[in-house]
Amino acid sequence: MHLHRSPVVPRDGKSLAAMCFALLLAMVMSISRVAAADSPYRFERVLTVAGPCCTDMGVDLVVDDNDSVLVTGRRGGLDFDRDGKVDLDTHGTPDTLVFMSHDGNESGWIVGPGGPKEDLGKAIASDRQGGAFVVGSFMDRLDLGETVVSGRGKRDGFLTRYDQDGNPIWTVVIGGAENDELSGVTSDAAGNAYVAGRILGPVRIIADESMTVDAPAKASLLIASFDPEGRLRWNRVVGGDAEGFNPKLHAGPDNAIYVGGGYFRGALDLDLDGEPDVPVAVTDPAAKDFASIDMNGFYARLDVDGRVQWVRSISGPRSQVIGALTTMLDGDLVVSGGYVGDVDFDSDGKADLEWKALGADNNLRHSQDLNAFLLRVSPAGEHRWARRYTAGGHVAARHDGLVIGGRYTGELDLDDDGTPERESDEDDWSEGFVAVLDADGAVEQVFTVVGGDGDAVSAVGATADGRKLYATGFTRLGADFDGDGKIESASKCHQLGDLYLAVYELESPEPE
Repeated sequence: MHLHRSPVVPRDGKSLAAMCFALLLAMVMSISRVAAADSPYRFERVLTVAGPCCTDMGVDLVVDDNDSVLVTGRRGGLDFDRDGKVDLDTHGTPDTLVFMSHDGNESGWIVGPGGPKEDLGKAIASDRQGGAFVVGSFMDRLDLGETVVSGRGKRDGFLTRYDQDGNPIWTVVIGGAENDELSGVTSDAAGNAYVAGRILGPVRIIADESMTVDAPAKASLLIASFDPEGRLRWNRVVGGDAEGFNPKLHAGPDNAIYVGGGYFRGALDLDLDGEPDVPVAVTDPAAKDFASIDMNGFYARLDVDGRVQWVRSISGPRSQVIGALTTMLDGDLVVSGGYVGDVDFDSDGKADLEWKALGADNNLRHSQDLNAFLLRVSPAGEHRWARRYTAGGHVAARHDGLVIGGRYTGELDLDDDGTPERESDEDDWSEGFVAVLDADGAVEQVFTVVGGDGDAVSAVGATADGRKLYATGFTRLGADFDGDGKIESASKCHQLGDLYLAVYELESPEPE
């Protein structure tokens, strides 16, 4: 068992850090907690990646074709052996973290690219050859060891490809004079990368051959594709008069590339035919808080060459946001998100899911009063079903079902059936959860991540056979992952939090 810090990190003490991290992992992997005997999944173990400064947290997670777990997020200095000394230092505060663990319990690597100012890994995908594609944003410059890339404006987006040992192969910078970022990445069977982000005005795509991409001086959505060597295949700036928000990507079967996100102050024209593809989102110019903004969601299917095949909207009287996209075994798309005010999934002006105020009953002291939803549609964009939940965020397919993760405050009654999965915790402002769902979105099992302070689940994933589930996020002062009242994570940070990777394993026979 050997989890090492890749030699691309430009710091001394690499061998010591590798030994320390391997020792910590070996200790953590020996921990096993068993849930109730009739539970299909049990909490198996948790790896805590801790540090003395900044917020260390996992932001996105994916399981590749080899059952390796890929995580990206943010970090300060990391102390692997918890001796009070930093083994992986920062370039600034905070920095990006990229982390890979084989099957959650074997060898792997961890790297910490960064610069003198804030940068963040926002999404990760497999490169289909044992490595990873990572996107995010940085300011000023990004130090990847032997390679340093420079920014162009206030904030720039990046795409980096890592090989199977954590070495950076190439990096693409996308940026202009303002704040630009990439928030979505996926890859197809041929190993081509697809990225999505938000740009503010014209940007340069600095890859094998730099080029300028024209865009209006507003928050526009950019979608682009690169081949496995980092050469630009195509790019598209979404049209229309709306401003875009936080796009996500997912590659499905049959060469489908799904994109989803939010928009406000107008409508979007994804196919660039001059006609809006989604309803107009009209925002009161005086609106200052999130709940008052009329923000709509959208999701669309593209082919591998960027041609739009269909577009659908998620609209309503107030705010709708997209959290994540995934595809089921039969190719159906599942969209996760949240909403304030009733939500309309088919643009007929009628509510398909009602909104229920949760704050007064569930003590959401520090959270926005969103309801969560899952929407399942066919590859042709036809609706299968939609379900409402009291909390949510990230979603991933698990063989013939789903797994979702997120955070809640107070009492958790995920399916709102009147029977809480977790009673109220008065002393904590945020707790995490992982929920196992069937193919129709019904809740089968819920694990909570509960500690003495704030805890959260940011992303979840599953092996292709559904036997193992994974979750990442952060804990403060440690957390109880299996409901036995004992702290399983090694987190000791009170104010800032530590990153973790939790593993859940199926106890029932393997799926056929």
